[in-house]
Amino acid sequence: MKLARLISNPFWRPGVGLAEMLAFAMDAKERLVSGNEGGRWDGVIAGLVAALANVSGAAGGNLAHLGTRKAAKMTKRQFRAEMGRKVARIHAGLVAVYGPRSAAVRSVFPEGRRELMRRRDDQLGPALGSLTEAVFALSGAMGPLGSMALGLAQELRDGWAPLYHASEESSAKKAVSESGLRLARAQLAAELHRALMTVGLHFVSEAAAAGRMLSRKEAEAHRARYFREDLLRIRRRPRQS
Repeated sequence: MKLARLISNPFWRPGVGLAEMLAFAMDAKERLVSGNEGGRWDGVIAGLVAALANVSGAAGGNLAHLGTRKAAKMTKRQFRAEMGRKVARIHAGLVAVYGPRSAAVRSVFPEGRRELMRRRDDQLGPALGSLTEAVFALSGAMGPLGSMALGLAQELRDGWAPLYHASEESSAKKAVSESGLRLARAQLAAELHRALMTVGLHFVSEAAAAGRMLSRKEAEAHRARYFREDLLRIRRRPRQS
């Protein structure tokens, strides 16, 4: 006999998804309400109602932040695609004035255009700042091409900063919302476990008061009345031979 199994929460397992847990909890709540003779399940019903509300709020917030995160990622992809075209135009202007292998081109693109495009998000801001400064130093001697190149460099530098800030803020909110959803899910699992143990203890105590032991058949009947085990679909680990 492993007594720890009675204490271990059966609802907080990798095999139980959030959708399954919600379906099980809502069904159990309705069953407990319908069988709440004399208010015997008032406490567990109140706990389940509160836990379900917390999960609903946390899930809704997580979905809202998911939309914001997807929008931020799409905007960054669009920026980088446009950045490639603008960098190519800056490079073409420099080559037209100074030549393809000139020191001027190397001063603006010391590691080449490809390396600039490969910069991580946290590195891109400083890199675009350096690009703008280098183009500014040369633009005065480039005529109209200099004005074009400097304008494109400034657009890139000034356009990236708010996008990167929004992306970082979205990532931080993602961590917070996911943490909140995990906590709400854990609380729901705890309330389900409490409901299961409360129901079991009630009928065990009732049988003991009558001087007898609760039979397995009776225990299964009470379980079936209040808890639809089939809604969980807990994946059991295969036994090791």
